[in-house]
Amino acid sequence: MGPLPRGRALAAHHLPVPRFRGQLRYLKRRGYTFVTAAQALDWLDSSLPDVTHPVLVTFDDGLADLHTYAVPVLQEEQVPALLFMVAGRVGGMSSWMPHPAHRHNPMLTWEQLREFQAAGVSIGSHTLTHTHLTEIPATQAVQELRESKRVLEEHLQEQVTTLAYPFGEFNPAVAQVAQEAGYRAAFSTLPGLNTPETDRCALRRVNIRRWTLFGRKIRRVESK
Repeated sequence: MGPLPRGRALAAHHLPVPRFRGQLRYLKRRGYTFVTAAQALDWLDSSLPDVTHPVLVTFDDGLADLHTYAVPVLQEEQVPALLFMVAGRVGGMSSWMPHPAHRHNPMLTWEQLREFQAAGVSIGSHTLTHTHLTEIPATQAVQELRESKRVLEEHLQEQVTTLAYPFGEFNPAVAQVAQEAGYRAAFSTLPGLNTPETDRCALRRVNIRRWTLFGRKIRRVESK
């Protein structure tokens, strides 16, 4: 979010601030209710019956530009959100990215993450190093999920109950590890909406890119 970055891969995920604000307002006009991560999970558990058309805004990775550009918009629009942070890269660089030119993007610091919390943004885990969970030994996957949860909770003094799989990659074994590590829910990149029947370790999302025709995409999702 913010000024257009170099490189097609990063530009694809870049969202100009005015467009982001417009998308939030569009959802409000269509009758959606923005909820926190805890409220979203309560709704899935059928313990938040009075909320109609709940929507949860999520961000992955934790690049530092989110602090500059996303937080002010979320505060202005009074929209809560959920940020999935790569716990082992806090205050560092986006060293996991495949292209060398993209490995030097600054990441959020602990102080900035606390400011996110104060602004109504919950923090979830995006593992310790943003690794491919389905391609590493089971013992390493356990460490990625448990240690990232521990580190985030220790620094932020807030229980971490949600996880987003890096690259959206998971399988039954990884989902089982997530559950055993104490996560209440895990988010994939599978497209679509969630219902009380959706597997809590395979929650779906609607991915929004720079060139997404937002209104058309929302109407398409609603029609399914």
